[in-house]
Amino acid sequence: MGILAMGWDRQVTEFNDVVGREYGDPKKWPKFHTDDITCADVKLGEGVVTATYSGEIIFWKLETGQPYRRYSVMDPTRFIELKLTAEEEKSLRRSKRLASRPTHTGIHGLQMSRAGRSTVTNRPEDNRDYGANIPISVQAVLFLQTRPQTLKHGSVFISLDTGYIQVYSHHQRGGYMMEFLAVHKTGDCVLTMCTDRKNRFLYTGTAFGYVKIWYIVNFWFAEAVKSRSICSGGTEAEKKPKVADALKRIPELEKDLESARSNITQHYYV
Repeated sequence: MGILAMGWDRQVTEFNDVVGREYGDPKKWPKFHTDDITCADVKLGEGVVTATYSGEIIFWKLETGQPYRRYSVMDPTRFIELKLTAEEEKSLRRSKRLASRPTHTGIHGLQMSRAGRSTVTNRPEDNRDYGANIPISVQAVLFLQTRPQTLKHGSVFISLDTGYIQVYSHHQRGGYMMEFLAVHKTGDCVLTMCTDRKNRFLYTGTAFGYVKIWYIVNFWFAEAVKSRSICSGGTEAEKKPKVADALKRIPELEKDLESARSNITQHYYV
């Protein structure tokens, strides 16, 4: 067991949480992020996802602290190698030099400079021209704890500054699956996400004060897995009633799927 800390140093640090070893030296994970880490989440026993101000996402193995996939939310289908480019290495060296320089403003000056990077309070409410000069910032990430690590399961939600939520599979050969608009007002975005224990509902809170409840049962879910529990096991004579029962349930399942596609069930304003 351990405690993971991350933020402006762009690195994940693991502290021991074992009695008698809690004062030992922390473990520094490899440094691959090139911007401030804004949010992270953990899939118990499997992995960690971290995201940055500039829209960079990295999936890590929880046991070893090694990264295995890297994405950019602005081009989520592009494969990005887990090594720093010459430009990124130059940027990291520059940031280290700046961080080592003495400043007369002290801690308060640092807090003011960081506050200037806020993507919520300082954001204009009109449409922004995202691109090289305006990165898409990640506001929140969420692991669905009951979703298995397969290619066809959407197990990670990534909330963007644009108001969209991207869905990823955290499998080593997985990746970006789809995205959906999670807000209904221009300039709004989802700041926080959580779900129930069975991952039936997604709860989102936005910068403009809206709380929404989304029905996500069987959404971004592998069709083969849904049918496996119905048709596997038993003799041929035992399987036939199960198949017949499954066929009878098709209209009901189609209604559930249509309900899931409509996504949002309720929303509130606080």
